[in-house]
Amino acid sequence: MDSLYLDCMDPDRFDATCSLSMDLGAGTVVGRSGEALAVIPLDAFGELARSHASAVAALGAATGASLGSRLAELSDATSDQFIEYLAGEWAVHGLGVLSLERWGRALVLSIREASMPAAFLGAALQSALSRATARPVVCTFAGEHGNVAQFVVSNAKAAARLQGWLQ
Repeated sequence: MDSLYLDCMDPDRFDATCSLSMDLGAGTVVGRSGEALAVIPLDAFGELARSHASAVAALGAATGASLGSRLAELSDATSDQFIEYLAGEWAVHGLGVLSLERWGRALVLSIREASMPAAFLGAALQSALSRATARPVVCTFAGEHGNVAQFVVSNAKAAARLQGWLQ
């Protein structure tokens, strides 16, 4: 890992300049930890979602794992700092505006202006949080209200109870 990456991981604030780099001469886009990325039109995902829902969730999980690997470096960050970084990476990837809410004791991640289907978003959030925290996390889709998709963050037991209530 190069020193530029480490300099960008200031736990006090997110710095988007280090999230990805584009080399137009080489035709490449590279993420913060060196992984190759691609810029793909959102219409392509809409078609994929209509024909292969499980592929959309798998793509979301892979995207989340990549984000979570970068966020795992923030082991000493406060929860507010961690959410700021997650929201920053989320926005840089064009996935919407992510924020954290508390509903009583429940943690809810809200995504305003989400650009992807709920199956992708939920899988991406779940994978990112699980990878970053090295703990199993479940993100249950709680619904969409206007232009805001909401996901309850919990463990598997609480998620099963929540699914029962939502059906």
